[in-house]
Amino acid sequence: MLLKARCKEVLDFLLPHLIKYKTFLYKSFRFVLENYVLTKDKRKLSITILSTILIFSYGYKILFKQATHHSKNLSRLSVSVIKPILGNIAKTVTVTGEIIPKEEVLVTSELGEARIKNIFARQGDHVVKGQKLLELDSERLENIQKELESEYEIEADSYARAEQLRNTGGVSEESLIQKFKKMESAKAKLANAKLKFTGSIIYSPETGVIFEKNATIGAFIDQSKPLYRIILDNKLEMEAEISETLLPMLKIGQDATIDITSNEKPILGKICLINLKIEEVNRTGKIRICFENDKTLPIGLFASANIVTGQASGMLLPISALQEGGNGSYVWNISKDNAASILPVKLKIKNYSSFIIEDIDKDSRIIAKAGAFLREGDVVNVIEGN
Repeated sequence: MLLKARCKEVLDFLLPHLIKYKTFLYKSFRFVLENYVLTKDKRKLSITILSTILIFSYGYKILFKQATHHSKNLSRLSVSVIKPILGNIAKTVTVTGEIIPKEEVLVTSELGEARIKNIFARQGDHVVKGQKLLELDSERLENIQKELESEYEIEADSYARAEQLRNTGGVSEESLIQKFKKMESAKAKLANAKLKFTGSIIYSPETGVIFEKNATIGAFIDQSKPLYRIILDNKLEMEAEISETLLPMLKIGQDATIDITSNEKPILGKICLINLKIEEVNRTGKIRICFENDKTLPIGLFASANIVTGQASGMLLPISALQEGGNGSYVWNISKDNAASILPVKLKIKNYSSFIIEDIDKDSRIIAKAGAFLREGDVVNVIEGN
């Protein structure tokens, strides 16, 4: 496509010259014919023809020279050049992790025998302290309590009768002790049941957002799992792992930019916790990054963060100017006569948009975005940039 476009430009340049040259040829040959008709002097005719041929050759030479010069100009690449400027780039450490609650609240119940009757709060709901979460089957709870009261009355009556026979020798001391223990056990069960069965409603112990629910209407309470898990005050953090070699670079309070797939803009945060324990297997430590969230994010959501650990200063260039080759990093430098040459550089620091290099003249003209067609020594058309 590039060659086709350049050929078209060359033809566009030649066409008006060819038209003018065609007119010139026509007038020249007309002059020859007129002289041939007007004179029979062969010597004059020969001179006229020779003059026409010389004029034609000279005109063709000039036209070809102009076309060749224009073609060379068209074959040059046009490039934008910039000069390095003094600037700063933040030194960052990138970590990955997940979103977790800053603190979580577990809602549990010791009533494994109770059946869930109604549910008033579901996953994702904002709840306040004292808000109703679910209702248990009170009829079943009352029946359980009555059974425990009956069991206690039986054991208490059995012990009382044994106590009366104690002085007569009708009951051994060992049997009396066993009956006393059974009575006390039944009494403790009843007291515990009365404490637990004070109500059939389970309330939220704190304010926050429910992110997990393990309650189903009609099911018995599963004591191995919490009924609800609540994000306390809806405060979230990012927990990330970092190599032990990078851990000494981090400090509490350092700024961080958190990138989450579901968010259009990065979230600003700070390091709020550095766990000094190193995992033995993968040799990593854990950190937490606190941030202000104006909406509820899913727990366990993947996130990455760039933590600012310092700043570097030097001569700054856009990342588009940087090239990589077999001998390392380089940029394209443009000389005074607009010839391109490879300039090896030593990177000090870079990020997604720019980089800083050492030992470069501030007046150097660097190609802002070098193409694949550029070669060492090529002369280019220069477009000065900012």
